Amino acid sequence: MMGPQAMEQSKTKNAKYHSWLFAVVNILLPLVFGAGLYLVLAPDTRIADWLAHRFLLGALPDRSAILLQRRFWRFVRNYLCDGLWAFALESCVALLLPWRKRFLWLSMLLSAVLSVCLELLQAGRILRGTFDAWDIVTEILAITMAGFNYFIWRSMYEKRN
Repeated sequence: MMGPQAMEQSKTKNAKYHSWLFAVVNILLPLVFGAGLYLVLAPDTRIADWLAHRFLLGALPDRSAILLQRRFWRFVRNYLCDGLWAFALESCVALLLPWRKRFLWLSMLLSAVLSVCLELLQAGRILRGTFDAWDIVTEILAITMAGFNYFIWRSMYEKRN
């Protein structure tokens, strides 16, 4: 039988493990997957160039012209990558704020404001990139999905403990 102090330490270790697991699955994996998509589908972009030089990938063969002839791959390039980074952003902000439902709404609002501001900076030619209103829609949808994902994850965690 464990004493109260041992049970509390066990809960703390369990909470840290679940936070790390959440971070890997909902922050790291979407960012890595999105970066991989940029490398394959958009080798001419600044982020793909930075990734290639940063990780010493050298010159990657450009097969994007062939893939982008299909509507599906254009959709993936134009919207899925933005959705993935917005999902990771909201997951990160939600994980950093204390767990309360009102803070979850605040994290979603902060993430949405940040993503809209970045798109508007692209529209004003302050940031390099292409402004697209559908990017904003995609990012807000991804932020909403990430917020609900965090809510479900957190609710399941609390039921078990």
